[in-house]
Amino acid sequence: MRVCLRVILLTLCVQSPVWAQSTQLMGDPHGGSMTWQTPTPEEQAERATGLAPAATGAIFVPGMTRSSAEPKYRVFEGSKRIASALPGEKVYVTPGIYTVVVGSGAEEALLKFDVTVVEGEVTYIPVKWSGLLITVLDERGNSFRGSYELVRMPERDFVGIGLGADLAKGERLTSWYLPPGLYMILAPGESYQARRNFLTVRVRPGELTQLTLVQDESNGDILGGGELLELTTGLEVEGWDLALILGGSIAFSQTDSVVEKSDGSFVNLEAFAENVNQFNRDSHFMYTRIYLEESSREIKLPDNPYLKDDDKLELEALYSYRVRPFFGPYLRGGVETHILPSILEFDTPRDVQRVGSSGPASTIQPNRDFIYLAPPFSNVRTRLGMGGRFEGNPVSWLEAYSLFGLAARHLFTNRFFVDEDDPATSVYEIRRRGSNTLIGIEGALVVQLAITRWVLCQLEADVLAPMLSLPDRDKIGEPVIGLGSTLALRLASFASLNYVFDLERDPDLSTRSQIEHSLLLRFAYKVF
Repeated sequence: MRVCLRVILLTLCVQSPVWAQSTQLMGDPHGGSMTWQTPTPEEQAERATGLAPAATGAIFVPGMTRSSAEPKYRVFEGSKRIASALPGEKVYVTPGIYTVVVGSGAEEALLKFDVTVVEGEVTYIPVKWSGLLITVLDERGNSFRGSYELVRMPERDFVGIGLGADLAKGERLTSWYLPPGLYMILAPGESYQARRNFLTVRVRPGELTQLTLVQDESNGDILGGGELLELTTGLEVEGWDLALILGGSIAFSQTDSVVEKSDGSFVNLEAFAENVNQFNRDSHFMYTRIYLEESSREIKLPDNPYLKDDDKLELEALYSYRVRPFFGPYLRGGVETHILPSILEFDTPRDVQRVGSSGPASTIQPNRDFIYLAPPFSNVRTRLGMGGRFEGNPVSWLEAYSLFGLAARHLFTNRFFVDEDDPATSVYEIRRRGSNTLIGIEGALVVQLAITRWVLCQLEADVLAPMLSLPDRDKIGEPVIGLGSTLALRLASFASLNYVFDLERDPDLSTRSQIEHSLLLRFAYKVF
């Protein structure tokens, strides 16, 4: 009798594939994890960090992609939302019945799962949705932030607007989690009845489909596309990626109390060169940038000296270790200076007097048309910081980056004078600034908005709050504040119209807030 019972049980186990699949394909009923960029759900759940609170169980939704922004899943108890998390993260809840919502797009298109959570166990949400990852390239094979529209067929349901990413600059693609089926990818503004500027893709349950979309960067037209992974190989920048950009602009600028510049409105011609290098592998990210910009208001040589406007040489570097996709420690440094001498020109001849930072004033220099404020490579500002770096991409059209930590700054002035004239006096005074070092807390925030494919906006804020000032330890000083914003209208792949606003408050350079507005017609060419 016992022998017969064992034979029957063995026969049931061998002939029942359902039991075997539930063990081996936990969370992956369609066996599609072989198409993912990530391990199987079980492996991901084992690697997921976090301590389980007492008397709880876990809900787990696996992730399909390695370095892309994926839609958060949400957990509801009845009609009350109690948690949300990124795929690949566990949500701990007390035992009970819950609804888990997964997907991208409109609410009615999301997938809903009713699950029962047991204490001490992980409840895997079965991956019945499809993943879609779209890389947008130009004709030269470079990734960029091209936009497209996604429509579900044959229902003609509008899913949403997607954006590519400039992967060479560390931007991340956004993945779609969709109900399986047929989808239409359209150029911006095209109808689902379009006979050009579209392509279709069928996504299968449980699988990740990686699609390449080739667009004309100047007008958004779709030139081709498909599941051609060889075109996108390496775009998730494994290792070093180098870029050199050359360009120029015609600028209308208005300045107020800007160090090394005269107040007023001017038309400038600018030229710039920018070298950006990145290293991206596993959890390591390194970024270096060299930027040189020169511009002139007017040239009156040889009678008068060359009058520059912007004269920048900037070097910066950042290293970050990603503990999580959205957080990691960082170490950064930078140097900023000018190359050419700084000259202040007067509309009418003036008597000028130089005043020392703490010493006596010099003799008056009468009837001057212009005065030298600083020699080349003076006013050198160096900065070093370390702390925590955060990044987020909550929706496809919004990205945010922030830094918070300790920082030190050294200002090396080298016979550097600033305009601090008192209009009530007949003599024009320029005051020398001394070198100093600040040590304190730094914070930075960068927000980028892709309002449409053609309109981009970037907002930046940078603050250094000093806790120690050297050599004068008793003088802590005011915070060093930098604010900037750029609104760009893309006209073509090589041209854009930009409005730029900059505000800087640096008490060690000037007692006044430095404000500059610029409207630029900018041209740029990427050499490599």
